[in-house]
Amino acid sequence: MLNNISWTDYCYTLLILYSFYYVIIGIYYYKHDLRQLLSGKTMPLQIHGKQPANAESPSLYIQSIIDEVCALCDHYRQSSYTKSEILAALKLLLAKHITARAAGHAEMLSGVIRDELEKRCSIRVSPAELDLLWEG
Repeated sequence: MLNNISWTDYCYTLLILYSFYYVIIGIYYYKHDLRQLLSGKTMPLQIHGKQPANAESPSLYIQSIIDEVCALCDHYRQSSYTKSEILAALKLLLAKHITARAAGHAEMLSGVIRDELEKRCSIRVSPAELDLLWEG
């Protein structure tokens, strides 16, 4: 039976099987993107390659800042630092991300910082102290 199969038939069969396999894998991993594409919604253009941190999509950039704030709060919670030392460290962190303020995310991030300091470090921060964090 195997004598009747030529190498050409074998290669075509493998090509078809691999094609089906990769189509199924592609559908599995990109089903959200495919749904958006088929529903007619426009997807933002993404350029692959190295980009500066503030060139990411705004939600990813803001989420990275929130993650840094949470990590900083966790670090200082485990040590015996004063409120002024923690606020100074947050001010340095926010100075690094000054584009978030320019993009109008300062108020939302200030709320997150206030909540994380209360939740993770048991520190209450006044609105004036939050405003001081953004000056710099």
